Amino acid sequence: PLANGQGYTFLRAGDVERALRTFRLNVRVHPSYTNGWDSLGEAYEQAGRIAEAIAAFEEVLKREPENGRAPEFVTRLRARSGR
Repeated sequence: PLANGQGYTFLRAGDVERALRTFRLNVRVHPSYTNGWDSLGEAYEQAGRIAEAIAAFEEVLKREPENGRAPEFVTRLRARSGR
């Protein structure tokens, strides 16, 4: 979806809050779009919101258990958070 690309435009420009709003809207409108959840997780991580980033990547795994990226992110983020 187009919203995902727009979210990354905001993220690259350093407007993390606007990126988060865009990615959250994207997963509300397209809840089965796992790349949207992945993008939301990346934005949460960039914002320092580690628990929310973990939750987003866990959502990726729930919807796409064979996803190769999400487990690495979850492991790394849990190590950062002490969870």
